[in-house]
Amino acid sequence: MKLLISNDTPKHQIDKKCTICQEEYEIDDELGRLKCEHCYHFQCIKQWLVLKNFCPVCKQEVVVRH
Repeated sequence: MKLLISNDTPKHQIDKKCTICQEEYEIDDELGRLKCEHCYHFQCIKQWLVLKNFCPVCKQEVVVRH
């Protein structure tokens, strides 16, 4: 699985807060961005993906299983 870590995601591409923890993003937060382009705090989405294999917002599968 590839999870992008980014501190430089353009502000217009992300919400003001993490959908998982509901905390507002701070400058220099590490963000994880999925293939569907939704962003979360890196640690939040990392924990989420241990339990679930889909984006919390759009429900797109993260790791395709064959």
